[in-house]
Amino acid sequence: MIFSKRDVNTVQMIMDGLAEFSSLSGLNPNPSKSNIFFSGCNQELRASILNVASFTEGTLPVKYLGVPLITTKLRASDCKQLVDRITKRINSWTNKLLSYAGRAQLIQTILFSMQVFWSSLFILPKKVIKEIESLLRSFLWSSTDLRKHGPLWDRYGDRIMYDSGLNGDSKVSQIIVGGLWKWPFPSSWDLRKLTSQTPNNCLPNPLEVDKTVWSLNTDGVFTIKSVWELWRNKQDTVP
Repeated sequence: MIFSKRDVNTVQMIMDGLAEFSSLSGLNPNPSKSNIFFSGCNQELRASILNVASFTEGTLPVKYLGVPLITTKLRASDCKQLVDRITKRINSWTNKLLSYAGRAQLIQTILFSMQVFWSSLFILPKKVIKEIESLLRSFLWSSTDLRKHGPLWDRYGDRIMYDSGLNGDSKVSQIIVGGLWKWPFPSSWDLRKLTSQTPNNCLPNPLEVDKTVWSLNTDGVFTIKSVWELWRNKQDTVP
């Protein structure tokens, strides 16, 4: 990192020094990885300095090895590059024939290591961690398909949908046949629990609108009294 006065002559001397260093050592600055940052310079002066130097103008925050160098607490917007890199890496694996074990290995050796590198330097915001976990989970269970899923996937999550054999766009109507539930083969305990917890009298009816039923009251309507009766510590009645 080199600091300089904001004048063309000083920048020219620095560039001459770098050229002499390169001729003696054989080492050259990489223009694609080097930037110039200005402070208090007008556009004309910036253009003159950029004309002398072989580097492009950079934007704050300054990044080193892909990590932003900041003195404040890391924000979710500062981690956009990390999320974008993980997304780009997943999208680059276009081979849909990757096995479950293969995807798990890629997550463990490549994707997760990218997050660990940032975590070793900063405390990542909770929002960013959840977003990365969502990306890794989607890649693990649905390969490179990172698009938004249908209601069933949103309701029951990745694992139970993977076990059911339904795709990511599945709707509730796909498990209804002739006015009855047609559950997938219960190949896991999660699926068995789901089917066993569905009451026999709970049948799909396309003519009715879905509604929430409060099971603590016989009429299905929520009341604060029913919640209080459930939570309060009941004792024997005093005679």
